[in-house]
Amino acid sequence: MHPYLTKLGIPAIIQQHCLPYLETDQNRNISFSFGDGYEIFGPGRHWVPVTQGLWFAGALDDPGIRHLIIGHSAMELIAFLTLHRHLFDDLNRILLVATGSGLHSSQLSLIRDSCEGKSCAFIFGKDLFGRIADLKAAASLRKLPVSISLRSDECLTVIFRSRHFVFTQNSFSLNAFERSSGFRFRIHSYKPKSASSYLHQLERRA
Repeated sequence: MHPYLTKLGIPAIIQQHCLPYLETDQNRNISFSFGDGYEIFGPGRHWVPVTQGLWFAGALDDPGIRHLIIGHSAMELIAFLTLHRHLFDDLNRILLVATGSGLHSSQLSLIRDSCEGKSCAFIFGKDLFGRIADLKAAASLRKLPVSISLRSDECLTVIFRSRHFVFTQNSFSLNAFERSSGFRFRIHSYKPKSASSYLHQLERRA
């Protein structure tokens, strides 16, 4: 058990589930290894690396895994799981996957090759970058190419299945794109309603 995670209200069962996949330094900061970088979290500090590695809470090749929860930050995934524990009856059937602050094709390829027969959910951010990550990841997991570009008028152009779609930054989301394109990826994208992130939601009530 980690005292700062306990202070945030993260239940013992979730801490125990994630404990093998994190480290604690001499200052009691928590670190999550992505192989080529670390996410660091502690009082007043949260650093998410730019990396081509991945952080997992669980094993990607575990045949018992039925649900993948994917986001940029390990701590955001843990916060989401804390706030939505009622949705998942068995933590051993869940794999948490963090990509770091970027989203690389090699990361998505590794996830895609291992997610067949499993449900996926995205916990990327509410900002434009997080909403773009939703569509890029959804298209990759369905093995469909997509091109997303920011125009000079600050609108987004999306090229998908030989069609062009234009969105304002504020109107763009995975759900909005599905409505416009008529294509359903069948992947949940969760966004906190009352805070900028699930981690901030936990920190506000701690």
